[in-house]
Amino acid sequence: MQHLKLKRGTLKASLTKLKTTVDGYTTDAIAQGNVEAHQRRLDSIWAELQSNHDGIIAASADDAERNAHQLEFDEVDGKVTDLQASLNNAMISLLQPYTANQTTPPQTSEPIMHPVAVSLPKLSNPSFSGKVHEWLAFSDMFTTMVHNNPSLNDVNRFQYLKLALRGDAARHLSSISVTNANYQKAWEML
Repeated sequence: MQHLKLKRGTLKASLTKLKTTVDGYTTDAIAQGNVEAHQRRLDSIWAELQSNHDGIIAASADDAERNAHQLEFDEVDGKVTDLQASLNNAMISLLQPYTANQTTPPQTSEPIMHPVAVSLPKLSNPSFSGKVHEWLAFSDMFTTMVHNNPSLNDVNRFQYLKLALRGDAARHLSSISVTNANYQKAWEML
């Protein structure tokens, strides 16, 4: 049991180090390759944390000990979800067709309207681990934010989909290349 607890501590430290790196992203110095590499690292840490947690639960002496370990794991799960959202937001900022650095907006034939600015909190991107009870909420959010977004092509949609997946769902689609042709197939596989 002690070995499993030490490994959990090491994995949590790796998660904290990754979070510090991701929190240090700046709009000017962010690269898609870095975001993707950090996403893969997060997936790896998460898989190891889950496996380690299963071992800790199996080695726990009683319900009270299991519950304490489950509470700690749930806290780490929340941190992983937050980090996943940060990575998703970083990727979205990379893929935005119109950025604040551009001096003129894209040309349209529509009249320019000047709506009243309302300050709403930024929506975080949904994530899905493959659990059935998460599917409906994930599907609704992803469909609204990404799938039906006319400014995205299927390669962008597929990249967002891969970034939104964790655990079993991520492993299920990990071997599928990010291409226009594969996006719809991957969506249907979920």
